[in-house]
Amino acid sequence: MNLADWFTPGEDIRVTGRLPEGVTCSEDRQIVDGRATYTFVLANTGTQVACVDEQAFGVVVPIDGVLAGTRHNTARAAIWHVWCGGETAWLYACHTHGVGPVLNMNLLKGSVGSYSLLCDATTAATGAHSRGVPVLHASRRTLAPGECIELVFRLEAAQKRPDRDLFDFPGAVVVNAQPCSVWMGESVDVQVQSAIGVTNHVVTLDAPGEQVIPVEAAGRQTFVRVNALRPLREILEMRARYIVEKQQCSKAGDQLDGAYIIYDRATEKQVCASGENDHNAARERLGMGCVVAQAARLTDNAVLHTSLERHRAFVLREIFDTETGEVFNGVGRSNAHERRYNYPWMAAYWIEWHKLTGGTVYLDYAVRIVDRYYDVLNGAAQESHGTFLPELANLLEKIGKTEDANRMRGHLVGQAENILSRAGRSVSGEVALTGAMPAMRITFLAQAYLQTGERKYLDAALSDVPQMQAYLARQPDYRSSMQNPRWWDGFWFGKSRLYGDTMPQWCGAAVGEAFYWLARADGREEDRLNARENLMGQLCAFFVDGSASCAGYAFVTATFTRESGAYNAFMRPGTYSGNYWDDWANDQDWSLYYAVKYLELEDE
Repeated sequence: MNLADWFTPGEDIRVTGRLPEGVTCSEDRQIVDGRATYTFVLANTGTQVACVDEQAFGVVVPIDGVLAGTRHNTARAAIWHVWCGGETAWLYACHTHGVGPVLNMNLLKGSVGSYSLLCDATTAATGAHSRGVPVLHASRRTLAPGECIELVFRLEAAQKRPDRDLFDFPGAVVVNAQPCSVWMGESVDVQVQSAIGVTNHVVTLDAPGEQVIPVEAAGRQTFVRVNALRPLREILEMRARYIVEKQQCSKAGDQLDGAYIIYDRATEKQVCASGENDHNAARERLGMGCVVAQAARLTDNAVLHTSLERHRAFVLREIFDTETGEVFNGVGRSNAHERRYNYPWMAAYWIEWHKLTGGTVYLDYAVRIVDRYYDVLNGAAQESHGTFLPELANLLEKIGKTEDANRMRGHLVGQAENILSRAGRSVSGEVALTGAMPAMRITFLAQAYLQTGERKYLDAALSDVPQMQAYLARQPDYRSSMQNPRWWDGFWFGKSRLYGDTMPQWCGAAVGEAFYWLARADGREEDRLNARENLMGQLCAFFVDGSASCAGYAFVTATFTRESGAYNAFMRPGTYSGNYWDDWANDQDWSLYYAVKYLELEDE
């Protein structure tokens, strides 16, 4: 096996950490029949009990995940997935195009309890372009004098994936939970594959919240982590009430009056930095307006209606021009940077206003936004969230605005044709490559197929599925199963301002949207179930009191090293701890918006 196809040039698996006094590490590497076996033995040669924890020992796996910059190599760049389930741990890496074999790293012996990131702060222009490399940590334990720990890993390239396929080493198991996220009262099927066959254990989750279910499989101790959700309408209503009560600015005469803004759950204070794009009252924060509008429509709550009217006044005054369709980047109609992503969100906002009130003027606003987006800003040159064009066209048709409806359909076909012309390549004005990009392409293409019946659009959508799935895995953990790994959003949108894996993050809902439209287009039950798993998994970021956390759960500790004289200022050298929910409620409401939109439609 040629690890150079996957690893950063010139690098190999190595150990890191600060071993306790008296503890030594020996290592061995063997390659037989294209499989590499790495063995690490930690031995306590001293006279005192020693504790081996995450800081003491880790195995660095130098997967080349640079997605932009001078070192980016499209043939080698990979996205990786990991499961640290104790005695059933694995890691695998896929090339970003999603085609061909994957690199599998299975734990043969020992226990892996966590992972961290090791990052070169000089690698790429922004942190979105370089995730860093994974470091696998032995489960915490103490070693008596003369005692040792043995960790054995097997690496091989194959079409198999450890999250679904059984490998042929002694004691091999695959543990899954299907699905990892369910509604309260529903059941989870815990499935174990081993050499003796497949066993299933059905667990009904009667109470809301996380449940860790221990599993013994082929003599190995592991677990699955699943989550039971309260009814979707209840989540929506509680979240909308929280936004209205906690996150709406009430300052008569102030620019922010009526705005929905960031809320700090720890300090119990509103936060708004108008000069900092990701912390202002516009842009992603429009998701709060859409969620409150959905809740007002589905619950007919007068308090929500009143709040929305105040928010509408803010939007019309500060961040939207009704005559031109221009969407402003910040309050005071500030548009030094006319961001294209803002346009679909604003159009979705006015569509929700129409669905709530029946007012036709809101569809007029949406039409002007879409026209400007495509005709002035060349919106077809990038993918975007909020792919609502079929819905907008149908709503316009219902009120007799056939010309506008046909023009919206024309924009959709134009978007699809632009995607075809790029031959599977995404374009973004902000990041080089993410799992949401192929998902958004798939959505547009599936919608174009449903509108036109032209097979070329569906074929192109299906050809993009491998790239979208390269960013997805089925860890038996509701926070990561069928979710895109994101590692930069905690810095841009969170209070902590730190890099590191965060899942689920709301952009990952684009995957659920894509699977939803694929299911509409090809009729496959698998796609419908994938949409459900993704969208329901997104909802763990919303808590029982209606509060929420942006950027997802911060999974890991990240260490940034300075390899040369200059470094990326956004990736400050040092070590930063993970395993927390960020204190800010900021941009995550789009996850809820998509869940309501598509899980509601699923039942119609």
